[in-house]
Amino acid sequence: MLLWIIEEEVEALAAPFEFAFIKNGNFSVTPLGPYHVIIMLANNLDYNRVFGHPSYYVNSYYMKLSKWPPLL
Repeated sequence: MLLWIIEEEVEALAAPFEFAFIKNGNFSVTPLGPYHVIIMLANNLDYNRVFGHPSYYVNSYYMKLSKWPPLL
């Protein structure tokens, strides 16, 4: 399945997260399936900020974080 999202939609979806915990924008998110994603952070400060909490609620959905080794 392919999903096309125009830049204006991305900006509208990102607006509520203007003050999110990832500050420099140097990261990538890769979906692995309907319930799993890989978040790759290039900045140690962002990494520590993200993994400072074992879980988050995103739009009322529970998100648990797990650290994976970098070479899978």
